[in-house]
Amino acid sequence: YLAVAAEVPAGRRVAATDLTVVRLAVPPGLSPVPAADAERVVGLYAAVPLVPGTLLVRDQLTDRPVPAPGEQLLAVPLAADRLPGDTLRPGAPVLLVATGDVARDGPPRTFPARVHDVRGVGRGGDRVVSVVVAERDGPVVAALAAADRLALLLVPEDGR
Repeated sequence: YLAVAAEVPAGRRVAATDLTVVRLAVPPGLSPVPAADAERVVGLYAAVPLVPGTLLVRDQLTDRPVPAPGEQLLAVPLAADRLPGDTLRPGAPVLLVATGDVARDGPPRTFPARVHDVRGVGRGGDRVVSVVVAERDGPVVAALAAADRLALLLVPEDGR
C-alpha cells in the first residue's frame, strides 16, 4: 500500500518522492491506496495536508489545483477574537465579513471562501488563515485583510 513519506501541504501536487510503499494486513474498514496505483496518484493534488507515516487514501487526493481557474488563494491574518475557535479545517466553507462602522458603511460585505490552511499562533492566539476566494473577490479581500477589517464565520458544509 502507499503511505506518505514527506509532508505535503493541501493543494500541492503529490510527487513520487512524497510516497513510500508499505506492506501490511489492512483491517476491515480501511481502504488505503494499493502500491500498484502509484502512477495514478503521482501528479494529483493533496486535498488535505498529508502527514508522513500515514496511509494514503483516495479521499485525500483531488485532480483540482489550488487555486483553480477563477479562484485566488490569499493569506488572511486574523485576531483570535475574529475566529470561530479551533474548528477551522482545510476545505471548510467560511464566510469572510468586512468589519467596520455599520452606521457609516452600511451593512457589511460578505465573501464566500474555503479554508486552504491554518498556520501559526501569534500573540493572543492570532492565526494566518489561507483561504480560496472567487477571483473577483481576491483584491477586495486582500485590501480588507491588510487593513485588519475582516472577520471569519464558519458556515455549514451544505451552505445553509
